[in-house]
Amino acid sequence: MFHYRPPEDLDNDDDSRRDGDKYGYSEGTKREWPGPFGNRCLKVNIKDPHATFVNQRVKEGDFVLLQNVKIKLRDGYDKLEGDMWPDMMYPTKVQVQFMGKHDTTELKELRERKELYWAQRQAEKERLANAKAPLSKGAKKKRRQQAKLAEEQAARAAAGDPMDTAEDSMVPDAGYINPHVRCSNDIQSNTPLASILDAEGTRRHTNETPDGRSYILPFINAKYRTRVRVIEYFPPELEDFAVPVEGDEDDSLHEYPPSTTQWEWSFSLHFEAAAGGTHSTTNSTWVNVSHQEAQHLLGTGFEYEPCDLRRNPRVLRKLAEKLEILWGDLEERRKAGDVDKPANVPFDCYLLEYGLLKHEGDERQLEDWQRQYMLHGVTIL
Repeated sequence: MFHYRPPEDLDNDDDSRRDGDKYGYSEGTKREWPGPFGNRCLKVNIKDPHATFVNQRVKEGDFVLLQNVKIKLRDGYDKLEGDMWPDMMYPTKVQVQFMGKHDTTELKELRERKELYWAQRQAEKERLANAKAPLSKGAKKKRRQQAKLAEEQAARAAAGDPMDTAEDSMVPDAGYINPHVRCSNDIQSNTPLASILDAEGTRRHTNETPDGRSYILPFINAKYRTRVRVIEYFPPELEDFAVPVEGDEDDSLHEYPPSTTQWEWSFSLHFEAAAGGTHSTTNSTWVNVSHQEAQHLLGTGFEYEPCDLRRNPRVLRKLAEKLEILWGDLEERRKAGDVDKPANVPFDCYLLEYGLLKHEGDERQLEDWQRQYMLHGVTIL
């Protein structure tokens, strides 16, 4: 199996995580490996027709069954690899099956191993963090107070209890985060939200041509880690957090029968910098949550697939309970017509910046592009 060293075992000058050649010239930079670490990964080389199916259908986080995989030892290496080539008898047959809707013994055991690994991984990170230099007495006292408040709020949110006292309405210090929300790859340092948003365009989005002309880019393709709180969501009703999607023309590649309506998660969250402050475009932004990232956000412990939430009250209730851990009493306040900021705890997450072409816009015109952000790499435990 391939071995991935955990970030804490890598030196700053270690080239083992660099993409391409030792100088980083031959390939563009890829994202950091999020885990799992150690000898737990197998590379599988896939050709058509399987490759087309995987590229179009399979997303990170999906559970799939790969059939007729030939395992080999890489030439000159001590690593195993898998090959999936076309079946000579049935060259158009796709041998990749989704397992998310089939709760087999193998899948159940796989989920359990995954949960156990990440629990152990989190415990190890906490152990390493506690081994660092001790805090001063004042810092320790403040940390205990903030930890107690955050734990109480997160526990009450998870239990579905209302938070309506003056103490509960306090905004926790930005230095403490929700222990029930986990962000992947915590080796990367946080970037302040105001710096990410770059409202003036002078920090990250200024570009200069070879002849010396300077202009502001509408967006850049980048990934940031930051600390935020949820202050609003859209659509305003949770019943609309799942939407029906149109089936593709080639239903032979899909896991569902042609007559089955397919549903996907689709919603947005309004984030504010963890430190709070006056509401403005410099410290808050709307962030889109795609179907794939929503599945990652809800975690493997959330057993329900997206569906018509207006006709499935049980799934709607479970979704509300899960999201309450993330955003505290936000939904309760909005239902009561309260527009004040909710009582919740900051958390770390990744924001993916990208550009969206406006309706009937010209892709050659900078002003026709709109900057967008996508949630990434965060899970509610």
